[in-house]
Amino acid sequence: MVMTDINIDIRTATGLSRNMLALANPDGTYTLYHAENAAQRAALLGTLNQLSSGAGQEVSNSHLEKMAAFAGDAGVAPLEGPASATTTVGPFSPVLGRPIIITLTGDWDGSVQLVRSIDAGATLLPITIGGTAWGSYTGNVNEPVWSESEAAATFFLKIMLTAGTVDYRLAQ
Repeated sequence: MVMTDINIDIRTATGLSRNMLALANPDGTYTLYHAENAAQRAALLGTLNQLSSGAGQEVSNSHLEKMAAFAGDAGVAPLEGPASATTTVGPFSPVLGRPIIITLTGDWDGSVQLVRSIDAGATLLPITIGGTAWGSYTGNVNEPVWSESEAAATFFLKIMLTAGTVDYRLAQ
């Protein structure tokens, strides 16, 4: 494989970890890579720098193996299912630093609130940003909602329905 044009683009959009990096491929697509901590981020940047400094040269299998190690699946089972009555579901234990994706589908009326706990679900607190409620929904969605950095944190969905069935999913 020969890399002819490599651009490194660091994405820090709302809800995404600053340890997420996007590699612009020659065909215009992006490959996302994630580093779990500062040491992994430095290693990833080192690999990307080696690749970009060698543009037009052969990319070795060891480089590709290093890159693939950062692009793997989060390895966490999603929290998913249908709900047709008011309930709280969880816990979802995320991989730190990776975005949590919430998907809500179906024909339903009511609200769904992402809540966070650091005591195994004994206390459920709503997600906020700048003191304003975050992660509260009254319709179908499919979006990144949060990126966690505290190991003890788990997440739950407080589902309050007045009609219908909502299919929910938290995943990484």
